[in-house]
Amino acid sequence: MKGHSKIHQDGEPGPNETSRGKPAARLASGICLLALSLLFAPGTPAQQEQDILLVRPADSALITEVEQAFTERLHERCKSRPDCPRIYPVAVTRLTGALKPPPRLMVSLGHEASRAISRMAGDTPQLHVLVSRAEHSSHAGAAGNRFAIYLEQPLSRYFELIRFLMPERTRVGILLSEHTEELRERLQSLAEREGMDLQVVEVKSGKQIGKQLHSLKDRVDVLLALPDPSIYNRGTLATILLTTYRDHIPVVGFSAGMVRAGAIAGIHSSPRNIGIEAADAAFDLLQGAPASTGYPKTFDVTVNRRVASALHIRLPTDAETQSWKEGL
Repeated sequence: MKGHSKIHQDGEPGPNETSRGKPAARLASGICLLALSLLFAPGTPAQQEQDILLVRPADSALITEVEQAFTERLHERCKSRPDCPRIYPVAVTRLTGALKPPPRLMVSLGHEASRAISRMAGDTPQLHVLVSRAEHSSHAGAAGNRFAIYLEQPLSRYFELIRFLMPERTRVGILLSEHTEELRERLQSLAEREGMDLQVVEVKSGKQIGKQLHSLKDRVDVLLALPDPSIYNRGTLATILLTTYRDHIPVVGFSAGMVRAGAIAGIHSSPRNIGIEAADAAFDLLQGAPASTGYPKTFDVTVNRRVASALHIRLPTDAETQSWKEGL
């Protein structure tokens, strides 16, 4: 499968790297602020039978970009149709009670919105966007009307990226919670296929993440971060990135924001591409076409070369990365 995307190079400095004479501690503090800003229009909708209810966080630049692409693509797909459905965006904090009359389709953007519409009973189809596979599985159950475009990439793609970027680093650490524990066997199989040694840490409490990560210092030489909101969130991200940086463990993450915050690289899909894919799925659902749940079709690679330099890691060039992606 080919990746139809761009390669991004982030210029954010590493946590302990000096820039324009500023001390390393200042930059480390900056990473904390960036990390806090990483993790992801209001109104009460006047429901009509033809409408799509789009549930989203109240304030998020990332979600706004996804929403804009979703709206533009849906209008493009149905501009020649007289019954093109209207989209009613509503902040998740204002979503209360039953919807009367119910919309034809509910679309959620992000984990909080996904949880909110999952609690709403009924036969209305639901499309969950920007939600992790584990999170979606935990509340989708056996429901046949709940579909998703996952936040993360296929697991194999993460290992292939690590192998490409840092072939000499074969000891991979990963944090799993009760929500992602089911992935252990699949992760182990993929690691063995790539000739890697996988070290798994079970995270039961965010308060212990720093100590648990530090225990990996002499056992791993790269940390693979998967989008599990019980592990990677506003309260833990700064600790994770600073601990791994100080222990000289590069992090391969799942978003451009994580790379800006201090990960060495990330593989992810752009907000625009996610919005387009979601609109196509929504349009198909409204037309009665079969829908599916799965990973994004397109993806991007973002790298932080300043962090790589601070950790004395040489990454492939942009041209080499583009060739690698085209070969997938």
